[in-house]
Amino acid sequence: MPTGPRPSPPTRFCRLAFEGSYGDTHWANIMWLFLTGSGEITVADLNTLASKCSLAWTTHFSGFQVPECQLVTTRVALYAGGGDVLEGIDTPGHAGTGSGVGLPANVAMTISWSIAPSYRGGHPRTYMAGMSEDYRLTPSSWKAASAALLTSEAVSFHGALEAITGVGSGISSVEHGVASFVRNKEWRTPPVFYRIASASVDSRIDTQRRRLGPDR
Repeated sequence: MPTGPRPSPPTRFCRLAFEGSYGDTHWANIMWLFLTGSGEITVADLNTLASKCSLAWTTHFSGFQVPECQLVTTRVALYAGGGDVLEGIDTPGHAGTGSGVGLPANVAMTISWSIAPSYRGGHPRTYMAGMSEDYRLTPSSWKAASAALLTSEAVSFHGALEAITGVGSGISSVEHGVASFVRNKEWRTPPVFYRIASASVDSRIDTQRRRLGPDR
């Protein structure tokens, strides 16, 4: 990592965090949005935005997660300029609706989000916890049909985020992408927003860098 503090994102960058539980463990997935427009954005607007993001997640992803896996909280943090950060929150408490026996909490089916620039490392990924044993083909691979279905839903989820409207007069549209903070091992000043172009899920079973609690 570069030395020194990470530069603050520019105005209208918005950090989106989906936070959940899976049994006695917790998971989180971080994404970035860019909120186009020029008017004032209020905390009430951000609460509405968080609620709409929750709906996009539960509509397209909760069917892959077993009921023991829940989306507990959705948070949005808007960088408003001058060092100010405004936060909105939604607490859906929505359980997965998938069937079957859930795999261990450090096992993930991974969505890779593609962006136009090509560079090593730092590309956005979403690690889906709470996957069903039914999706597994071998000890190291998912069924092709399961990966294809998640790919389709990821593309639809991306479209749902970018179709969000009705969030106050200060937001014209929502763009789903990634914030790039580093280039050539140096901090970008300012960071750059890259809009996501598409999604893919391969057949490899991935793991998440997560401790599953203290040793017993």
